[in-house]
Amino acid sequence: MTHVRGRSSYVTMPTVRAITRNEAQHQAWEREMRRARLSGRLLATALLALGVRILIFGATVLSILSATVLVLLLLTALLLTRYGQNVEPKTIQATQHATRRK
Repeated sequence: MTHVRGRSSYVTMPTVRAITRNEAQHQAWEREMRRARLSGRLLATALLALGVRILIFGATVLSILSATVLVLLLLTALLLTRYGQNVEPKTIQATQHATRRK
């Protein structure tokens, strides 16, 4: 921690910790996976709300079309989430193995 003299007292400023490229990639991957899970939940919630609307007011061409689009987007989000979970451990292992060789 770095101490900086403020108006009335010392203020503690956090120091920037140097991170490796692998850590940065892993943090970016974690953020993207969180976003992918969140988008999947939001799409599922929207699909559920649309399904309830269809049950209450009846099916229209627009509601069926909207439900189809939401289902396709939800499936895509789920597939991308699964793909991201399968890819990352291999990437980390590969970069760790490459750094050990040097």
